[in-house]
Amino acid sequence: MIGYIEGLSIHLEYLAADLRIFTTYSASRYLAPLRFVEVTNIGLRASARMSQSGDSLLDVPVLRYLVCAVLLLGNPVPALAGEPFVARVTKVIDGDSLVVEVKSRKMEIRLYGVDSPEYDQPFSGLAKAFSRRAVLGRQVTIDPRSTDRYDRVVALVDRDGGMLNADLVSAGFAWVSPRYCRLRLCREWRELEMLARSKRAGLWQEADPVPPWRWKEMSREKSFSRFSSKN
Repeated sequence: MIGYIEGLSIHLEYLAADLRIFTTYSASRYLAPLRFVEVTNIGLRASARMSQSGDSLLDVPVLRYLVCAVLLLGNPVPALAGEPFVARVTKVIDGDSLVVEVKSRKMEIRLYGVDSPEYDQPFSGLAKAFSRRAVLGRQVTIDPRSTDRYDRVVALVDRDGGMLNADLVSAGFAWVSPRYCRLRLCREWRELEMLARSKRAGLWQEADPVPPWRWKEMSREKSFSRFSSKN
């Protein structure tokens, strides 16, 4: 029995090391909501170490999920993507990007399914000003959908009086992304975009505004052309 307890103590030390790695990993990514598979992997690693030692009781699969539950409960920010949480907006980067604070920790939010003008495009400043007026310094509800390649939390952002994602589209300060907007509500957003276009609201005051994804392509093409001409 004493040997069994000593073995358990060693395994708990291993788990503590895993938890330190887990915490550092989370913090380095703006404390983005952690995917379940990341949590489960730590539980599996701990369980594998226990199983290798022959501790049959610790070989029970249920323990793996108990470990996961402890990690989830101890995580300082919501752990599962898709679990809404309340945060305060501390900064508006541009029309579709925010920084929020939750439990004294900050994370960057990218609005799901919409695309505001790039910083060097017409109406970029007005799109940013719209988002600042709407949410800066206020409590909002973040509904995470995924993370992007920049480790930002891609989310729906609810505020008093509506959803910022949809409001930007309705005011004519964002396009609905044809590539990334896949939820059922995207159909409603496209209708809002058509209505904004018909009213010539915001960026639709221009006859043929260039969407951000095309603007980026054009910028890359120009950069490549300049580079080629120099060589």
